[in-house]
Order: sequence, then C-alpha cells, then structure tokens
Amino acid sequence: MIYIDSDSTILDEVERTVKCNFDGLVVMDSYGNTYNAVANWNYTHSREGGAGFIQPFFSRFPIAIYNGNVNYESGNASGLFAPFDSKGNPVYDNLTLYRHRLIDYLTDHRVKLFKTYDGYMWLVAIDNGVQDSYDGHLDSEVVSFDWREVQEIPTTDMMRVIA
Repeated sequence: MIYIDSDSTILDEVERTVKCNFDGLVVMDSYGNTYNAVANWNYTHSREGGAGFIQPFFSRFPIAIYNGNVNYESGNASGLFAPFDSKGNPVYDNLTLYRHRLIDYLTDHRVKLFKTYDGYMWLVAIDNGVQDSYDGHLDSEVVSFDWREVQEIPTTDMMRVIA
C-alpha cells in the first residue's frame, strides 16, 4: 500500500496483511445506514449491454441495435439480514422491525453501495423488486431485491464520503 498525502506527496510504502472475517453481503449509504445479510445470502450479477431488437418485414432474424455507451452490471441479492451486537456477532432476536426498516431503506430511491463477501462492490439503485419470504419461522425471513449499477465506483477519497 502506498500512502499519498493531501498535497499529493507520495509517502513510504507500507505492507500489511488484512484479513476480513465477514462472510455475507452489505448494503450501505453515505448517511451511515448499513444493513448486513449474515445468513442464507445469495447474489447474482450480469453485464447489461443495452441491445434493442427490431424485427424487419420479410426477414427470419431480427436486427440488433446497440447503444455504445450502455455497459453496466445488474443483478439480484437476497439474505437473512440482521444487526450486529457490540462484539460483532449477529443478533437474531426480533428481526421483524429490522426487516421493515431494511425494506423502507431499500425503497427510499437513494443510491446505495452494495458490497459482497468476495470483494465486488457497486453503486446501485434498487429496482422495484424488493420481496420478503418466510422460511417456516417468523425470524427467518429472507429479503431479496433487484439492483442496477448506476455509476462507477469513484476514487478512494470519494469512497470515504460515500461509505
């Protein structure tokens, strides 16, 4: 890691081993709201290319039309979201209110930072597809949502403001 001072002076190189024990999904914003999927989590992502298709008269095959600027990720995420206690352990008691706050949060029309256990992260908008489903017990409800990338991850300095 190379540190750069606020006046763009390059400081000494530092090498450290960083280990992350978190194994789940995180949705957060610049207001300090953070929600963690700690169990039964899953996510997908795919690349959107922005192709439109026209079916011309008297042709067997359609014509593909591409917008050269459209190139973003989209996907779906789901999991059992739970808060953490002061020791960093998930708290599974009485998750009903927490889930309702999460669903309100996901549908507030603000951009979110979506981070995954394997190092991916996107600035996303949540589509209208926020759902919850029960798994036989009131406190094992899985919340799922569709997302679309809305801009590239900014520089490190900007990420400090967002996250």
